Amino acid sequence: MKDFSMIASAENKIRDLRLCACGYQECEPYFSWGPGMRPYYLIFYVLGGAGTITAGETTRVLKAGEGFISDPDAQVSYKADGTDPWTCIWVGFDGGAAGEVARGLGLGDGTCTFSGGDGEDLRETVLSMLRHNSASPADEYYLLSGLYEFIAELSEQVERAQPEKKEDNYYVRKAAEYIRTHYSDNLKVSDLADYTGISRGYLYALFMQQLGISPQEYLASYRLTRAAEMLKNTGYSVESIATSCGYRDPVVFSKAFKKMHGLSPLKYRHQRKE
Repeated sequence: MKDFSMIASAENKIRDLRLCACGYQECEPYFSWGPGMRPYYLIFYVLGGAGTITAGETTRVLKAGEGFISDPDAQVSYKADGTDPWTCIWVGFDGGAAGEVARGLGLGDGTCTFSGGDGEDLRETVLSMLRHNSASPADEYYLLSGLYEFIAELSEQVERAQPEKKEDNYYVRKAAEYIRTHYSDNLKVSDLADYTGISRGYLYALFMQQLGISPQEYLASYRLTRAAEMLKNTGYSVESIATSCGYRDPVVFSKAFKKMHGLSPLKYRHQRKE
């Protein structure tokens, strides 16, 4: 069998997202917009120059590498500087996952300014989107992929520009989410460490601190709990359930199951159905 590679994500956050608008503009001195509202989330990013953004009672000067995001129907206004007017890009989006995406960027829930760093990749993405401005099915897919790419790039830039120490339980929670999604795969603790971006030793220490068990014990417990549910609620064979719960050897599965539940898989099934 040839080696192969795959990528698996613990969760699909951007499951319902729609591009509403995007643009690029080299503004004239004092060019302004608003006060006004838009019916979608709007990300406005300054590529060069400077200007001001006013949201509610707050006004802030923005320069290259900075931007703001506004919630749907939030009143904002902005104005380019008189001597060094900004060049800017913007992307508007909505959909069932739009608020979750905005919060995932560390933004949302009102108008929020941010620092993003170098905007060249963002600029190229928006310009590429503008080249596919038609109603053809192909261009619709190009625009949607461009929106995903823009969000991914901005997420990277905001994280680099505004690093913050994650709470210890963040890593435990993300590892647990990954286990719940991929327990049927040939999952190893090293995969969890790679996914969370920390060492195996640190991940072990966090699990012991937060949950009192190791990552391997959590994985085994989750697999065997799911196996018990399947034995009780389905008619699948023990071999099929073992495979579905990440065990490639039914004998190993049966021993692990009996150690946790005190019964073999078949006896457990019969007892629960009596």
